[in-house]
Amino acid sequence: MQVSEFEDFKKKIKSYSAEQIKRNRILKSVNLNEAEFIEEFAYKYTGIEIENWSDTTFELFDRQVQNDYIELNNSGVDNNSILMSFNGDSKAVKIVELSTKSQTIYSNVKRMIENAGRSVPREEIEYLVYKLMDEYIE
Repeated sequence: MQVSEFEDFKKKIKSYSAEQIKRNRILKSVNLNEAEFIEEFAYKYTGIEIENWSDTTFELFDRQVQNDYIELNNSGVDNNSILMSFNGDSKAVKIVELSTKSQTIYSNVKRMIENAGRSVPREEIEYLVYKLMDEYIE
C-alpha cells in the first residue's frame, strides 16, 4: 500500500471490501480522522494507549502489523489458512508460528482441559471449545 498523502490513504482504505476490513486488524483499526490518527490507531489496534506501551507491547504491535500487512497484500486463496464453517458463518484461521508466549498459553489451556476435563462430559468440553472459537475467531 503506497500512498503519499493522507487523502490518498483515505481513498486506498475505502477501496477495500467490507469483508477485507472485517478480517484485517489494520483496516479495522483505521480512523480516517487525520487529527488523532496515530494515537487512535495504536489504541484501537492494541487496546493500549500508546503512552502506556512497554517494549513488549511495541514488539507485539510490530510483529502483528507486519503479519496483517502481508495478509492485506496477499490476494487469492491462502494456502496457509484453515477454513471453518460454524454458527452459520465461514471463518478462516491463518496458520502461524506460535510465539513463546502463545505456546505457553496453548500448553496451559490444553493442560487445563485435560486435567479439569476428566470430570466433565465430553460434550461439555466440545461446547466449551466451540464457545471459545466463536468468541475469538473473526
